[in-house]
Parts: sequence; C-alpha cells; structure tokens
Amino acid sequence: MNMRGKRRLAMKQDTTNHEIRAMHSASELECEKHHLLYDYWLIKKGANAFPAFSDIDLLDFPDDANLWAIVRVVPNGKGDVEFSFHFVGPGIVSLVELEPTGTDVSNLERDYSKVDFGSDSDKVFRKVLEVGGPVLNGPTDMPLPNEEVLRFLSFSLPLAANGSEISHILTAISVISKS
Repeated sequence: MNMRGKRRLAMKQDTTNHEIRAMHSASELECEKHHLLYDYWLIKKGANAFPAFSDIDLLDFPDDANLWAIVRVVPNGKGDVEFSFHFVGPGIVSLVELEPTGTDVSNLERDYSKVDFGSDSDKVFRKVLEVGGPVLNGPTDMPLPNEEVLRFLSFSLPLAANGSEISHILTAISVISKS
C-alpha cells in the first residue's frame, strides 16, 4: 500500500480528527462566507428561536449555496430522529462524487461506501439538536474516492417550520485544501 493509501486508511479508521462544538459567538467563525450566512440567519430568525425553513432562499447566495447541504429532521416514531438530505449543493456533489439528495444520512455509508462521511454528519446534526443553535465542525479531513483528502470547516444552523421547532439543518462547508 502506498503512503497516500496508508494515510487514507488511517483517517478512515479515526474519524475523530476534528471537533464538533457549539458556536457561542460570531468571532468563532473562521470563514467570511460563514459570517455572511450567520448574519443572514440572524436577520431571517428575527424574534423567533430559528428562522423558518421557507425564509431561506438559496438564490440569496447563488455562489455559496454550491457548498451547502440542507437536511430534514425526521421523527422516526421511536422517540428519536433521523436525517435525510433535502438539498446537496453541486460543489459538494462534485467533491465527493456522489449525489445524496433524498438519501437518509444513516444509509450513506451502506449505499455510498466510496465516501465515509455519514457517521460524522449524523454527529454534527445531533449536536445542532442538542445545543439548539449553530454548530462548528473542523477542520475535518475526509478521504475522497480518488484517493485525495479534502480538508474543510463546516458551519451548521438550525431551521424551523414554525419558528421554534427544528425541522431542517443548513450546513455550509468551506474548503481549506484538497490534496
């Protein structure tokens, strides 16, 4: 096995090479695009706990939405929730070489074994529900199908159908490097 293959295998075995944490202040955001999204989110939420999902217009960020994903929070009838990809930006689809829109996050590793990001995505989305607010993740190293490694930061924001109960989560990624 070559060095790149060994590095990819080691990273696939250790998906804890990053930190998933609640955001407490806008000063924690390392990316200008994430700052702009956060300001937009604050304006859209107004006096509500969260902005309504219907208030978020991807056309307000035509270039940035390329690297966004929106998941639905779906009650599973067992007192827990599952997550399903509602929208995955074309920039993400191109990077990971798959189109998971409509796929349950829990099925990602089984259905799309080329990319190992299902379990980490689930952890991030559950953290958003746990803290009831914005969550930062990264930097994260994700092995790609072409043997390259994508290093990125992600920023996840809760959205609501009614302004108070989380129904969707918007995640924006910022690519640091691809090697």
